[in-house]
Amino acid sequence: MVLRRDYRPVTEEDYDAVAELHAQGLGRNEIARQINRAQRTVSLIAQELGLEFDVTMTEVATAHRVAQLAAKRSILAEALTDDALRLTEQLWQPAIVFNFGGKDNTFEKREVDEPPADAKKNLMASAGMAIDRSLKLCPPAAEAGADDARGHRRVRRRVPRVDRAPRNPRRRAGQRAPCRLPARQPRSVRARARADWHHLRGRVGGEAHPARHAVTAPQDPGVYISPAQMYQEMRSLHDAVSRVETKLDGLRDDYKDVTDDLSDHETRIRALERGRWPLPTIGVLAGLAGAATGIVALLR
Repeated sequence: MVLRRDYRPVTEEDYDAVAELHAQGLGRNEIARQINRAQRTVSLIAQELGLEFDVTMTEVATAHRVAQLAAKRSILAEALTDDALRLTEQLWQPAIVFNFGGKDNTFEKREVDEPPADAKKNLMASAGMAIDRSLKLCPPAAEAGADDARGHRRVRRRVPRVDRAPRNPRRRAGQRAPCRLPARQPRSVRARARADWHHLRGRVGGEAHPARHAVTAPQDPGVYISPAQMYQEMRSLHDAVSRVETKLDGLRDDYKDVTDDLSDHETRIRALERGRWPLPTIGVLAGLAGAATGIVALLR
C-alpha cells in the first residue's frame, strides 16, 4: 500500500491527547484543531477508546455560533446601509471630472456642481446593490406584519353579512331554486341547429332516408336534463360504440382472409417459377402439336 507524502500515521500521543482533551470537556472539532488532526480521525480514535461526546455541549456551541453569525450579519447589513446612504449623498454634491491620455499624455480635471449622468448612474447602481444585500442579510420585520394584515383582510371578506336581506324573499329555507332557461336564441342559430338535427336524422337534400340509429335531439347546455334522459343518452352511445366495435372486428377478419389468400397465391407463383420447363422442350411440344394438327387435317 502506497501512502501519501502528507500522510501522518496515528500514534499513541494522539490517543493520549484525545483522551486528555475529552476529559477536559472539549468537543470533537476543538480537539481536532488542537492536535492538528481531521475530525474523522478524532471520531475514530474516540470510538476506539470508548469515549462519547456530549451532545448538549455540541448543541450549545452550535447555537452560540448561529447567534454570532446573526450578529455579524446584522453588523454587515448596517454597514451596507450606511454605504448606500453615502453613495446617494454623492449624487448632489460637487465633484471633479478628469481625463488623461491623448497624444501628449496630459491630465485635465474640472470641478462641477454635480456628477455627470454616467457617474450618477453608477452611483445609483452601487447604492441599489448595497441595499439589496442588506435586505437579504436582515429582512425587515414589517413584511411579516403586512402578511398578517393581508390574511386578516381575506378572512374578514369571507365572513357573510348577516344584516343583508335575502335576494329572493319568496324563497323559503330548504327550497330548491327554480331552473332559469336561457334567453331565446336568434333565428340563424335555431336554423343551423335544425339543419344539423335533420342531417343527423338522415334527411339529405329534402329526401327522407331511414336513419340507421336513433339519435336524440341535442340539448341546450342551459336546460336541465333529467337522470332518465341522461341514462338513455348514455345507453344509446354505448350501443353505438358496440356496433362500431363489431364492424371493426368484421373488417379485421376480412383483412386476415385477404392476407391469407395473397400468401397462398404467392406460394403458388413461386412453385410455378421453380418448376417451369426449359425453352427447347417447349419448342418440341409446339412442333408435335403442329404435326398432329396437320395429320388430323389430312385424315378429314
